[in-house]
Amino acid sequence: LSEGKKKQFFPAYDLRPGSSHFPGLSASDFFFIREGGRIKGMCGVWNQKQFKRTRLVSYSPFMRIVRPFYNAFSWIRGGILLPRAGEILDYSFLHCILIEQNDPAVLSSLLSAIFAAEDLPGCYFLLGLDAQDPLAAAAKGIPYRAFHGLHFLVGGAEDPRGNLRAGPFYLEAARI
Repeated sequence: LSEGKKKQFFPAYDLRPGSSHFPGLSASDFFFIREGGRIKGMCGVWNQKQFKRTRLVSYSPFMRIVRPFYNAFSWIRGGILLPRAGEILDYSFLHCILIEQNDPAVLSSLLSAIFAAEDLPGCYFLLGLDAQDPLAAAAKGIPYRAFHGLHFLVGGAEDPRGNLRAGPFYLEAARI
């Protein structure tokens, strides 16, 4: 797909076998949508447990009381469950997302295929998208929690803003 160049900061990936760019990843970790022999979209699923773990050490006194009620509500509604203190969070990153014409319906189909796959590691999936990316519409109808952050572009003597075009920007949460 030639879609990558349409987003600011889209990286050049080395996806050859043995590349150190994505340790532990294989071709079977990628999902594709094809139509008429053409690839319309792709998304990788990357569980980084072999080299990066997130352990929830403790909760505040308030959250210790609220957590069981929150989990009961989330279980009924299909949301994210909070683990016990001391447990490692079980998640995978959704990465290398390329969707023809930034069509949210294509990403929605990919997400459906990913969520239906029974042999994927991780209970939760993390996906980074620019707030103005049309692909964000693919999350409608899926239980999710949005996190917002600031990204800074820092340059040397030359003002980097002179070379920027309008977004959307490509955010690769799996590489942070």
